[in-house]
Amino acid sequence: MSGGAELICLQFESGFSAGRLQNGTGQEEAVLLTLYAHPFSSYCQKVLTALYESGTPFTYRLLGPEEPEAGAEWARLWPLKRMPVLVDGE
Repeated sequence: MSGGAELICLQFESGFSAGRLQNGTGQEEAVLLTLYAHPFSSYCQKVLTALYESGTPFTYRLLGPEEPEAGAEWARLWPLKRMPVLVDGE
């Protein structure tokens, strides 16, 4: 992010996180990434590390029995049911 761009991250109690990229002209651009992952998967851990280290705002959807609606969304997005899945946009 060059030219005076500023990344603004928002974290909500519900677990939803979002961000906006504000460039030098004052215009804001929505940054919406959704990661479907399980914390015990080494592949998912690599993606989580990259997102956290770069400060990229994202929504984390835990894949497990305690989150059946996340699992249904994940299966709809990727029928092969391989993880992680990173969705850019809505």
